[in-house]
Amino acid sequence: MVARQGDSLIGAFGAVYTNLQYKNVNHDTAYLLDLKVDPEHRRSTVAFRVVKETVGHLLENGTTMAIASFLKNNEYSLIFTKSRAGIPEAKYLGDFRIFSIVPIFKKKISKQFQIDHPTEADIPELVKLYNAYYSKFKLAPRMTEELFRFYVNEIDGMDLDQLWVARKNGIIKAVLCAFKEDNYKQWFVNRMTRTMKFLSFLLRVFGLILKMPAPLRENNPFSHISLVLGAHDECLDGMKDLLRSINNFYRGKEYTILQTHFHIEDPVNQALEGLQGFTVHVEAHMFTEDPDLARQIAEDEGL
Repeated sequence: MVARQGDSLIGAFGAVYTNLQYKNVNHDTAYLLDLKVDPEHRRSTVAFRVVKETVGHLLENGTTMAIASFLKNNEYSLIFTKSRAGIPEAKYLGDFRIFSIVPIFKKKISKQFQIDHPTEADIPELVKLYNAYYSKFKLAPRMTEELFRFYVNEIDGMDLDQLWVARKNGIIKAVLCAFKEDNYKQWFVNRMTRTMKFLSFLLRVFGLILKMPAPLRENNPFSHISLVLGAHDECLDGMKDLLRSINNFYRGKEYTILQTHFHIEDPVNQALEGLQGFTVHVEAHMFTEDPDLARQIAEDEGL
Protein backbone atom coordinates (compact mmCIF):
# COMPACT_ATOMS: atom_id res chain seq x y z
CA MET A 1 0.00 0.00 0.00
CA VAL A 2 1.20 3.52 -0.73
CA ALA A 3 0.04 6.98 0.28
CA ARG A 4 0.24 9.78 -2.26
CA GLN A 5 0.13 13.55 -2.10
CA GLY A 6 -0.22 14.82 -5.62
CA ASP A 7 2.45 13.10 -7.68
CA SER A 8 4.61 12.27 -4.64
CA LEU A 9 4.71 9.07 -2.59
CA ILE A 10 4.67 10.01 1.10
CA GLY A 11 4.08 6.61 2.70
CA ALA A 12 4.39 2.88 2.01
CA PHE A 13 3.66 -0.40 3.76
CA GLY A 14 4.23 -4.00 2.68
CA ALA A 15 3.24 -7.56 3.51
CA VAL A 16 4.78 -10.93 2.74
CA TYR A 17 2.31 -13.81 2.71
CA THR A 18 3.06 -17.15 4.28
CA ASN A 19 1.32 -20.05 5.99
CA LEU A 20 1.82 -20.79 9.67
CA GLN A 21 0.57 -23.62 11.84
CA TYR A 22 -0.62 -23.40 15.41
CA LYS A 23 -1.56 -26.72 17.03
CA ASN A 24 -1.71 -28.34 13.57
CA VAL A 25 -4.17 -25.76 12.23
CA ASN A 26 -3.09 -23.76 9.17
CA HIS A 27 -3.39 -19.98 9.24
CA ASP A 28 -2.98 -17.69 6.24
CA THR A 29 -0.57 -15.12 7.63
CA ALA A 30 1.01 -11.85 6.59
CA TYR A 31 4.36 -10.59 7.82
CA LEU A 32 4.11 -6.80 7.87
CA LEU A 33 7.24 -4.87 6.99
CA ASP A 34 8.86 -1.74 5.62
CA LEU A 35 6.55 0.94 6.97
CA LYS A 36 7.96 4.13 5.51
CA VAL A 37 6.68 7.69 5.91
CA ASP A 38 8.18 10.85 4.42
CA PRO A 39 9.92 12.76 7.25
CA GLU A 40 7.72 15.80 6.65
CA HIS A 41 4.63 13.69 7.37
CA ARG A 42 5.86 11.69 10.37
CA ARG A 43 3.52 13.48 12.80
CA SER A 44 0.49 13.33 10.52
CA THR A 45 -2.10 10.58 10.06
CA VAL A 46 -0.30 9.10 7.04
CA ALA A 47 1.17 6.14 8.92
CA PHE A 48 -2.15 5.20 10.53
CA ARG A 49 -4.04 5.53 7.26
CA VAL A 50 -1.68 3.33 5.25
CA VAL A 51 -1.56 0.74 8.06
CA LYS A 52 -5.35 0.72 8.39
CA GLU A 53 -5.81 0.29 4.63
CA THR A 54 -3.31 -2.58 4.61
CA VAL A 55 -4.99 -4.36 7.53
CA GLY A 56 -8.39 -3.94 5.86
CA HIS A 57 -7.05 -5.40 2.64
CA LEU A 58 -5.60 -8.40 4.50
CA LEU A 59 -8.87 -9.13 6.29
CA GLU A 60 -10.84 -8.91 3.05
CA ASN A 61 -8.53 -11.53 1.54
CA GLY A 62 -8.99 -14.03 4.37
CA THR A 63 -5.74 -13.46 6.22
CA THR A 64 -6.12 -14.95 9.71
CA MET A 65 -3.27 -13.15 11.39
CA ALA A 66 -0.44 -10.73 10.78
CA ILE A 67 2.95 -10.47 12.47
CA ALA A 68 5.11 -7.38 12.71
CA SER A 69 8.43 -6.68 14.40
CA PHE A 70 9.54 -3.36 15.84
CA LEU A 71 12.83 -2.09 17.20
CA LYS A 72 12.88 -2.77 20.94
CA ASN A 73 11.35 0.10 22.93
CA ASN A 74 10.56 2.14 19.80
CA GLU A 75 7.53 3.84 21.32
CA TYR A 76 6.60 5.64 18.10
CA SER A 77 6.20 2.36 16.19
CA LEU A 78 4.72 0.44 19.13
CA ILE A 79 1.69 2.77 19.04
CA PHE A 80 0.38 0.47 16.30
CA THR A 81 0.09 -2.43 18.76
CA LYS A 82 -2.41 -0.57 20.98
CA SER A 83 -5.61 -1.07 18.97
CA ARG A 84 -5.97 2.35 17.39
CA ALA A 85 -7.61 3.53 14.17
CA GLY A 86 -9.48 0.25 13.74
CA ILE A 87 -6.35 -1.91 13.94
CA PRO A 88 -6.80 -4.99 16.17
CA GLU A 89 -4.82 -4.97 19.41
CA ALA A 90 -1.59 -6.89 19.04
CA LYS A 91 -0.27 -9.67 21.27
CA TYR A 92 3.40 -9.71 22.19
CA LEU A 93 5.24 -12.81 20.87
CA GLY A 94 8.71 -12.23 22.25
CA ASP A 95 12.03 -10.53 21.61
CA PHE A 96 14.33 -11.43 18.74
CA ARG A 97 18.03 -10.87 18.39
CA ILE A 98 19.31 -9.65 15.05
CA PHE A 99 23.00 -10.46 15.23
CA SER A 100 25.02 -9.12 12.30
CA ILE A 101 28.20 -11.12 11.85
CA VAL A 102 31.12 -9.14 10.47
CA PRO A 103 33.37 -11.79 8.87
CA ILE A 104 36.72 -10.43 10.02
CA PHE A 105 38.62 -13.45 11.32
CA LYS A 106 38.86 -16.98 10.01
CA LYS A 107 37.20 -19.33 12.49
CA LYS A 108 38.15 -22.88 13.37
CA ILE A 109 35.76 -25.58 12.15
CA SER A 110 35.40 -28.89 13.97
CA LYS A 111 35.98 -32.10 12.09
CA GLN A 112 32.69 -33.65 13.20
CA PHE A 113 30.79 -32.82 10.02
CA GLN A 114 31.11 -32.74 6.27
CA ILE A 115 30.18 -29.22 5.15
CA ASP A 116 28.87 -28.87 1.61
CA HIS A 117 25.96 -27.73 -0.53
CA PRO A 118 22.83 -29.87 -0.98
CA THR A 119 21.75 -31.37 -4.30
CA GLU A 120 18.35 -32.12 -5.81
CA ALA A 121 18.55 -35.59 -4.28
CA ASP A 122 18.73 -34.04 -0.80
CA ILE A 123 15.46 -32.10 -1.07
CA PRO A 124 13.15 -34.76 0.50
CA GLU A 125 15.56 -35.13 3.44
CA LEU A 126 15.74 -31.34 3.87
CA VAL A 127 11.95 -30.99 3.85
CA LYS A 128 11.70 -33.67 6.54
CA LEU A 129 14.36 -31.89 8.62
CA TYR A 130 12.62 -28.52 8.32
CA ASN A 131 9.25 -29.88 9.41
CA ALA A 132 10.73 -31.76 12.37
CA TYR A 133 12.51 -28.58 13.45
CA TYR A 134 9.52 -26.28 12.91
CA SER A 135 7.24 -28.59 14.91
CA LYS A 136 9.12 -27.60 18.07
CA PHE A 137 7.85 -24.01 17.84
CA LYS A 138 4.38 -22.90 18.81
CA LEU A 139 3.89 -20.88 15.63
CA ALA A 140 5.84 -21.94 12.57
CA PRO A 141 5.56 -22.68 8.84
CA ARG A 142 5.40 -26.10 7.26
CA MET A 143 7.68 -27.00 4.38
CA THR A 144 6.73 -28.96 1.28
CA GLU A 145 8.87 -30.03 -1.66
CA GLU A 146 6.84 -27.70 -3.89
CA LEU A 147 7.48 -24.71 -1.60
CA PHE A 148 11.17 -25.53 -1.18
CA ARG A 149 11.63 -25.83 -4.94
CA PHE A 150 9.90 -22.49 -5.39
CA TYR A 151 12.37 -20.90 -2.99
CA VAL A 152 15.49 -22.26 -4.66
CA ASN A 153 14.27 -21.93 -8.26
CA GLU A 154 12.34 -18.66 -8.24
CA ILE A 155 13.89 -16.42 -5.59
CA ASP A 156 17.05 -14.67 -6.73
CA GLY A 157 19.99 -15.36 -4.43
CA MET A 158 18.47 -18.46 -2.81
CA ASP A 159 19.50 -21.35 -5.07
CA LEU A 160 20.91 -24.64 -3.84
CA ASP A 161 24.46 -23.28 -4.02
CA GLN A 162 23.49 -20.73 -1.36
CA LEU A 163 22.36 -23.46 1.03
CA TRP A 164 24.93 -25.07 3.30
CA VAL A 165 24.49 -28.39 5.10
CA ALA A 166 26.39 -30.20 7.85
CA ARG A 167 26.37 -33.97 7.39
CA LYS A 168 27.33 -36.65 9.87
CA ASN A 169 27.58 -40.24 8.65
CA GLY A 170 25.86 -39.09 5.47
CA ILE A 171 22.83 -37.64 7.32
CA ILE A 172 22.03 -33.93 7.19
CA LYS A 173 22.14 -32.65 10.76
CA ALA A 174 21.84 -28.90 10.08
CA VAL A 175 21.07 -26.55 7.21
CA LEU A 176 21.39 -22.79 6.66
CA CYS A 177 20.84 -20.57 3.62
CA ALA A 178 23.15 -17.62 2.85
CA PHE A 179 20.48 -15.57 1.07
CA LYS A 180 21.85 -12.80 -1.19
CA GLU A 181 19.04 -10.41 -0.29
CA ASP A 182 20.35 -7.29 -2.04
CA ASN A 183 17.99 -7.82 -5.00
CA TYR A 184 15.05 -7.29 -2.64
CA LYS A 185 16.33 -5.22 0.25
CA GLN A 186 19.33 -2.96 0.67
CA TRP A 187 20.55 -1.57 3.97
CA PHE A 188 21.71 2.03 4.28
CA VAL A 189 23.79 3.40 7.15
CA ASN A 190 22.19 6.54 8.59
CA ARG A 191 24.38 6.65 11.69
CA MET A 192 26.70 4.28 13.50
CA THR A 193 26.98 3.17 17.10
CA ARG A 194 30.34 3.24 18.85
CA THR A 195 30.72 -0.51 18.31
CA MET A 196 29.94 -0.19 14.60
CA LYS A 197 32.44 2.65 14.22
CA PHE A 198 35.14 0.60 15.94
CA LEU A 199 34.45 -2.45 13.75
CA SER A 200 34.49 -0.28 10.62
CA PHE A 201 37.83 1.19 11.71
CA LEU A 202 39.25 -2.32 12.14
CA LEU A 203 38.02 -3.31 8.69
CA ARG A 204 39.77 -0.35 7.08
CA VAL A 205 43.05 -0.88 8.95
CA PHE A 206 43.30 -4.66 8.59
CA GLY A 207 41.97 -4.47 5.05
CA LEU A 208 45.30 -2.99 4.00
CA ILE A 209 47.05 -6.31 4.66
CA LEU A 210 44.37 -8.99 5.18
CA LYS A 211 41.17 -10.26 3.59
CA MET A 212 38.45 -8.09 5.11
CA PRO A 213 34.81 -7.33 4.25
CA ALA A 214 33.91 -3.87 2.97
CA PRO A 215 33.76 -1.36 5.88
CA LEU A 216 30.57 0.39 6.94
CA ARG A 217 30.35 4.07 6.02
CA GLU A 218 27.80 6.58 7.25
CA ASN A 219 25.37 7.82 4.60
CA ASN A 220 26.21 4.88 2.35
CA PRO A 221 24.56 1.55 1.47
CA PHE A 222 26.29 -1.76 2.08
CA SER A 223 25.91 -5.33 0.85
CA HIS A 224 24.69 -8.04 3.18
CA ILE A 225 23.77 -11.71 3.38
CA SER A 226 20.71 -12.85 5.34
CA LEU A 227 21.20 -16.23 7.02
CA VAL A 228 17.74 -17.79 6.76
CA LEU A 229 15.99 -21.15 6.39
CA GLY A 230 18.00 -22.58 9.26
CA ALA A 231 17.13 -25.90 10.88
CA HIS A 232 18.93 -28.59 12.84
CA ASP A 233 18.34 -32.03 14.32
CA GLU A 234 19.18 -31.20 17.96
CA CYS A 235 22.62 -30.38 16.60
CA LEU A 236 23.93 -27.01 17.76
CA ASP A 237 27.46 -28.13 16.88
CA GLY A 238 26.36 -28.55 13.29
CA MET A 239 24.85 -25.05 13.24
CA LYS A 240 28.03 -23.67 14.78
CA ASP A 241 30.15 -25.22 12.04
CA LEU A 242 27.79 -23.92 9.35
CA LEU A 243 27.92 -20.37 10.72
CA ARG A 244 31.70 -20.50 10.92
CA SER A 245 32.06 -22.01 7.45
CA ILE A 246 29.89 -19.27 5.96
CA ASN A 247 31.83 -16.65 7.95
CA ASN A 248 35.10 -17.97 6.50
CA PHE A 249 33.73 -18.16 2.95
CA TYR A 250 32.60 -14.52 2.90
CA ARG A 251 35.78 -13.07 4.38
CA GLY A 252 37.29 -10.58 1.94
CA LYS A 253 34.21 -10.43 -0.27
CA GLU A 254 31.88 -7.53 -0.98
CA TYR A 255 29.42 -8.44 1.77
CA THR A 256 29.92 -6.43 4.96
CA ILE A 257 27.62 -8.36 7.27
CA LEU A 258 25.95 -11.76 7.55
CA GLN A 259 22.68 -11.16 9.34
CA THR A 260 21.00 -13.71 11.62
CA HIS A 261 17.56 -13.53 13.24
CA PHE A 262 16.81 -15.71 16.28
CA HIS A 263 14.46 -15.59 19.25
CA ILE A 264 16.53 -14.45 22.24
CA GLU A 265 15.65 -17.65 24.15
CA ASP A 266 16.48 -19.97 21.25
CA PRO A 267 19.46 -22.19 22.19
CA VAL A 268 20.80 -21.68 18.65
CA ASN A 269 22.23 -18.38 19.88
CA GLN A 270 24.97 -20.47 21.48
CA ALA A 271 26.19 -21.31 17.97
CA LEU A 272 26.98 -17.62 17.43
CA GLU A 273 29.49 -17.47 20.25
CA GLY A 274 32.97 -16.45 19.14
CA LEU A 275 31.80 -14.64 16.00
CA GLN A 276 32.43 -10.89 15.68
CA GLY A 277 29.48 -8.59 15.09
CA PHE A 278 26.82 -6.40 16.66
CA THR A 279 23.30 -6.95 17.98
CA VAL A 280 19.98 -5.18 17.50
CA HIS A 281 16.91 -6.30 19.48
CA VAL A 282 13.40 -6.28 18.05
CA GLU A 283 10.09 -7.39 19.48
CA ALA A 284 7.45 -9.31 17.54
CA HIS A 285 3.70 -8.75 17.82
CA MET A 286 0.74 -10.61 16.34
CA PHE A 287 -2.49 -9.05 15.08
CA THR A 288 -5.70 -11.04 14.70
CA GLU A 289 -9.43 -10.39 14.97
CA ASP A 290 -9.88 -13.71 16.78
CA PRO A 291 -9.38 -12.86 20.49
CA ASP A 292 -9.40 -16.53 21.58
CA LEU A 293 -6.66 -17.41 19.08
CA ALA A 294 -4.64 -14.38 20.14
CA ARG A 295 -4.91 -15.31 23.82
CA GLN A 296 -3.97 -18.97 23.22
CA ILE A 297 -0.88 -18.10 21.20
CA ALA A 298 0.23 -15.35 23.56
CA GLU A 299 -0.12 -17.62 26.63
CA ASP A 300 1.53 -20.63 24.99
CA GLU A 301 4.95 -21.11 26.60
CA GLY A 302 6.65 -22.36 23.43
CA LEU A 303 9.02 -20.23 21.39
